Amino acid sequence: MWLMVAVLGAIIAVAVIFWPRVPPQIITLSNGDQYKFAGVTYGTNLVPPSPLCRIANRLPSGLTNVAAKLLGSRIMWNKWSTPDGPAVIVWFKRIKTEGPILPGSADSLRTRVANQSGFETDLTGFLNQRYYTPYYKENGWTHVELMNFPRRDPVFTLIFYQRTNSVGQKVIVPNPLFREYPQWQPKDTLPTNLSVDGVQVEVDKLEYRYSSGALRFPNEYASLQGQVSWDRRGISSEINILSVGLYDATGNHLNEILLHVGSTPPKYLDFPVGFWPGENAWRLKLVFERTANFPPESVLTFKDVPIPPIGSTNFIPITKTLGGVKVRISQFIHATNSEVAGKSSYSHIVVDLPDHPSDLQPSIIDLNTAFGKPISIMDNVGAWPLAFPNYIPTNATKMDVTVLLRKLTTVELYIKPPKP
Repeated sequence: MWLMVAVLGAIIAVAVIFWPRVPPQIITLSNGDQYKFAGVTYGTNLVPPSPLCRIANRLPSGLTNVAAKLLGSRIMWNKWSTPDGPAVIVWFKRIKTEGPILPGSADSLRTRVANQSGFETDLTGFLNQRYYTPYYKENGWTHVELMNFPRRDPVFTLIFYQRTNSVGQKVIVPNPLFREYPQWQPKDTLPTNLSVDGVQVEVDKLEYRYSSGALRFPNEYASLQGQVSWDRRGISSEINILSVGLYDATGNHLNEILLHVGSTPPKYLDFPVGFWPGENAWRLKLVFERTANFPPESVLTFKDVPIPPIGSTNFIPITKTLGGVKVRISQFIHATNSEVAGKSSYSHIVVDLPDHPSDLQPSIIDLNTAFGKPISIMDNVGAWPLAFPNYIPTNATKMDVTVLLRKLTTVELYIKPPKP
C-alpha cells in the first residue's frame, strides 16, 4: 500500500519537474516597462485573476486604502470602468518598471486581434472594446476588454503595435467562450430595395475600404462602407435612422461608427472593421424612428409628478399605461439648481418602458410647472428618454412630464460577408 503511494508520488514529482513549461508572454513598452500576460476572465466583475486582488476587492471601503498602503501596486488597477456587458478581460501584470511615466500619447499602442488563421482586425476600431495603456505607475495591472473576438477558435492572438515599430508583440489568449456556434445563412443580397411598415428602404452593398496609417501593411486601417436611403410616403423627413448594427452568429456586434440621430438620407454607413472569416452570413440591422405627424394617442402626460428635494435620490417610480403599453418615470434626481444655462447640475429625469417592446421608444417632449418651465442644460427634450432640468422654479413642488411613444421600424438583412 505504502509502496504504491510512494511510487505514485514519485511519478507526480517527475511529471511536475519535466512537464513542459509555457514561457511567459511579455509586452515591453518603449520606455522599458514590461507587462506579463496573467490570465483571462469573463463577466462584468472587473477584478484581476489574483487572490490578493479578489480579497482587496471585497474589503470594506475603510480598509481599501490601508491595504493599498501595505501591498502597493499589487492590488491596484483601474476600477472605474465597468464593462457595458459581459466581456472577456485579458489581464496583464506589471513586472518591470524602467522609464518615466508615459504621457497619454507617448506610447500609443495599436491593438489588433487575430484568429488562428492569422486574420487580423483592429481592436481600436471597435466602439465597444477598450484597451487601457498602463500610463499610471501606481497600477500594477492593466487590461484589454473584449466584447468582439474570434469565438469559434480555442485561442486567439492579441497583437500590439507601437508607433515606431511595424513588428507587433503577440500574446496568445485562451478563449473562455470557445464552443460550437450555429451558422446563419444568407437570405438577402445587397444592394436591395424593400418596404417595411410603410417605410421604403434602399441599402447599397457593403465593401471593405483600406486607408494607410502611420505604418505599412499589414498596418492598414480597414473599414466597411455602404449607403442607405429611406422615405415614408415619399417624405424622408418623417423618418430618422436611429441605429445601424452588424452582427454575427457567435455574438459579436458592431455599431456604425459615424451614426448621428436625425441624419437625412442618403446615409453613408461606415463600420470601423469587419468580423473574422468563417461566418456564412452576417445580420445587418437598421432601426428607423418616426419623427413627425404623430397620432394623438402616442402622447402621455404625467400630471403633478412630485419634485424631489434638492439632493434627494429617493424617488418612487411612477407607471401609467398608454394604449396598453406601460410607461414609467423610473428616475427623478434633483441634484442642485443652477440658473446658468449650459452648466450641468447632474439633475435628470428618465422614462422607460418596463415591458421593453421592441417597436416603441419613449421620449420626453415637455417639462412644465405651475411657476414656469425648467431650464434645460441642453436642447435635448424631445429626442431622448431622458431630460436634464438644470434649474427648476424654486416654488414648484410638482411637475408635468409629457412623454411621446415613437414607433420604431426594424429592417434585418442576412447577407453574405464581403471579401476582405
